Amino acid sequence: LTALVLSLTLLPTTALAADEGVTGSLTTAVRIDYAQRLDELADRGLQVELQKGGATLGTVALTRAGVQNVGGCQATVTPKGVDGGELGGGQWPGFLEVAFEGLPQGSYSLVFSGRGYTSYTEKDIELRDYSRHVVVGTGDATFTLGDVNGDGAVNEADRTAMAAVLGSHRPEELYQYDLNGD
Repeated sequence: LTALVLSLTLLPTTALAADEGVTGSLTTAVRIDYAQRLDELADRGLQVELQKGGATLGTVALTRAGVQNVGGCQATVTPKGVDGGELGGGQWPGFLEVAFEGLPQGSYSLVFSGRGYTSYTEKDIELRDYSRHVVVGTGDATFTLGDVNGDGAVNEADRTAMAAVLGSHRPEELYQYDLNGD
């Protein structure tokens, strides 16, 4: 009986060893709530940073379609239409999707940023027995467009600053305050 009990204590160690090397995927979709062309979004430098344990693994340009290498894994960026399907050569994405493949199990964070957007961090995304999917939006108080003064919030100060430059044709003001790219 003692030998049986001692041998059973080895099972969790064996099970843990079998999980080493297990990888998963983390997919994020940025919902573009305020219509903008893909080139306008690229000019704003939309990106997502992948972190594990507080350390940056890499940053992905959200508007550069295709595969990018991030921290030893592949990140595939796919602009999608408003219906979530293929963009099909169009210039008005409804979503910007990034799929991180081959991530070791553990806890991850995603940090979204771009000029004119409030930075947003999705923390403690656990990859264990299944893959994860995270959705953020540009108009729902997550990764929100409209932070023209760069203070990390969309508020009265931004509205006041916008009102002060309405009708301006100065290039530096258009660059900072023209949120819809027209």
